[in-house]
Amino acid sequence: MKKKKIKYIPETKVSYVKDEMSAGNTFTGTNDYIQMRRLIKEMTFDRKEIRKIEKRIDKRVDRIYGILEEISENQKRSEVRTDKLENAVTELAQAQKRTEERVEELAQAQKRTEERVEELAQAQKRTEERVEELAQAQKRTEERVEELAQAQKRTEERVEELAQALQKLTSRVDTLTENVNLLTKRVDVLTEAMQGLKKDLAGLSDTVGFSLEDIAKIVLPGYLERHLKIKMGEFERKFIKMNEKEIEINLYGEGTLDSEKVVIIGESKSKIGNEAVRKFIKDIEGIEKVINNKIIKVMFGYVIYPSAKEIGDKENIILVASYQR
Repeated sequence: MKKKKIKYIPETKVSYVKDEMSAGNTFTGTNDYIQMRRLIKEMTFDRKEIRKIEKRIDKRVDRIYGILEEISENQKRSEVRTDKLENAVTELAQAQKRTEERVEELAQAQKRTEERVEELAQAQKRTEERVEELAQAQKRTEERVEELAQAQKRTEERVEELAQALQKLTSRVDTLTENVNLLTKRVDVLTEAMQGLKKDLAGLSDTVGFSLEDIAKIVLPGYLERHLKIKMGEFERKFIKMNEKEIEINLYGEGTLDSEKVVIIGESKSKIGNEAVRKFIKDIEGIEKVINNKIIKVMFGYVIYPSAKEIGDKENIILVASYQR
């Protein structure tokens, strides 16, 4: 550093500087330095004293400049540190904020974890209860399986018995099959005999029927005239075509009733029951469509059942027994 020479310093000012230096006070600041120079300019000493003072002042000034330079360097370093510190503090503040947020998240996660742990504890309890139920069910199943095993054993024994019984039954069925075959042959023989008997009975029925029909031809005209005032000629067997088929009428006759022409249609049966009357009604159903005159329906037989009489009265059919006159 370049030194400046002092030409004149007043005595009072020099005493002041000496007193300050003797007291150990130093001039460290820029203002002190300027003040000191101002004071030095005002001082007047002799040249020897001035040189002594000047040397001391130079030393102090060098020290002050060194201190000032050190202070400046320290100030620069301090500013750099301050900037770094501020940045670090900012970063720490941000990190602290992130830490607090993370801590809050962890706290919430911990809370959720505790809740989940509680749920798992309850689920574990339910699972243990369910396992106990399953253990009991397994025990019951094993007992049931044992029962089924015993039942299976009994079933197998029963099946063996049934197999033996089936074998015996098979033998009996074979025997029965042979007997059935023999019986079938006998039935065939009886069937043939029945067919012959049926033909014989049919011939006999026709013989009896024609005999009854002949009686009806003699008895009915007089009966109808006495009881119904119907005058007629003789009965005859006649075929009437109806619905493209011919219907055989055993007793067919024509006559008058109160001067009105009528047609008498009759049937002869040895025994007249309700089924015979219904069959007669069915056989002549629709005959009114081909015969224009009034129709008188008559049935003649040896025996007339009361049930047949009821149906005859309802359907306007005259039922006459062979013994009636």
